[in-house]
Amino acid sequence: MTGPTRLEEYSEKYKDLFLMTRRGGILEVRMHTDGGPIQFDWPVQAAYGHVWSDIGRDPENEVMILTGTGELWQTGNPEVWTTKFMDWPNRRKLEM
Repeated sequence: MTGPTRLEEYSEKYKDLFLMTRRGGILEVRMHTDGGPIQFDWPVQAAYGHVWSDIGRDPENEVMILTGTGELWQTGNPEVWTTKFMDWPNRRKLEM
């Protein structure tokens, strides 16, 4: 089992996708891509599991507020929503 995590470490690790600040046990996580709305794709999806795990193992977090950047919650690659994963080219499946 992995031990507790620290905001200083995981906020740096995920800064390209999630900007984090904490005050009084309240962690704000703002999703972004290059300072704009997060561009959803499979690497972002994969990062979700890791970031939530790190946040959940930090005993100083009592509440998490998840927010986006800009006027859109997210933007993204339409392939993620319109093409079944099994129909993707093998090269794209391996990238994911």
